[in-house]
Amino acid sequence: MFEDYTEDIVQGEIVDALTQRRMRQLKHTVIRASAGSGKTFQLSNRYLQLLVLGVEPDAILATTFTRKAAGEILGRVLQRLADGAKDEAGAAQLSKMLTMGAKDEAKIKGEAEYQKVCQAVKDIDEFGLLGYQRLLIDFCKQLHRVRISTIDSFFHKLGMSFKHELGLSDGSSVVQGDDMAVKNLRREAVSRLLEKHEPQVLIDLMRRLYHDKAKRGVTEALEKIVDDLHETYRMADEKAMWRAAKGEETLDDDTFEMLIKRVEGLGELIDTDKRVLKAWQGDVQRLRRKDWKGFVGNGLGKVVVNGIDDGDYLYYKKPLDASITDIYEPLVRHAGGMLVKYAGALTEATYE
Repeated sequence: MFEDYTEDIVQGEIVDALTQRRMRQLKHTVIRASAGSGKTFQLSNRYLQLLVLGVEPDAILATTFTRKAAGEILGRVLQRLADGAKDEAGAAQLSKMLTMGAKDEAKIKGEAEYQKVCQAVKDIDEFGLLGYQRLLIDFCKQLHRVRISTIDSFFHKLGMSFKHELGLSDGSSVVQGDDMAVKNLRREAVSRLLEKHEPQVLIDLMRRLYHDKAKRGVTEALEKIVDDLHETYRMADEKAMWRAAKGEETLDDDTFEMLIKRVEGLGELIDTDKRVLKAWQGDVQRLRRKDWKGFVGNGLGKVVVNGIDDGDYLYYKKPLDASITDIYEPLVRHAGGMLVKYAGALTEATYE
């Protein structure tokens, strides 16, 4: 009995050595292909090559984006392996497909690479009907060890393997972007965010997002923004994303001073309307203080902000004179640019 056990160990060592030699005959390969061009066939080819050369199923990882695609890859592997195990003709055909073009591709990579590929092709050609039959039986017995799955599923298994280190509960799961669970989690995240801020902060946020034209609640508005932009956020460069707020070009000091003086000179033009006059006086003070937020949120500056896209400048239902709006427009854009720069600086500081 001891001799049988020793023989098994020796045979196992021989098999391991053979597998390692065969593994060195294969190099990592990148397959680039568009939809419908045969990726599943190429992937199953690569998978079967590894199996034939002695790689264990749980040492091969094949991932894709959808459960359907993962099922197609597994189905193709099993079907082709079954075809190769059916008879001599099927075995010969499968070996031919697994080695097709391998030598020609290896020739351009040098003599050493060519010799390795030739040995791998020889091993596959000699695998034969019996080899495919044994491989099919062994593979089916180890289906629970096969790693052909979606990327999400793989990372979920990986995460659960280290659940204690990561602080994950036993009930943790991976959800898709359109699942109701994702929507509920986003709503909960938005609600928790809103709970941390004063009402005035939320009001200012809505004004910046919708320019006083919001038709929905704060939570609903933020949920829509998250839904629309979350994927963009995930794909964006992390550092650049936090520095994305640039705003419009702002005025140089000389131009800004010149426009303020022109605003100050509007007094005679609007002296006949007390409400416009009062608004104008407030605007002059806010511009001198460089109170950009106050300027675009009050007086005639607010009127120009609300009408700048369509040119509809109404103050108490009366249109403002073009000589006023022509001066105010560049100042409003300047104020907006300064506010965005300020917000961008805060955002960048938050990242750093």
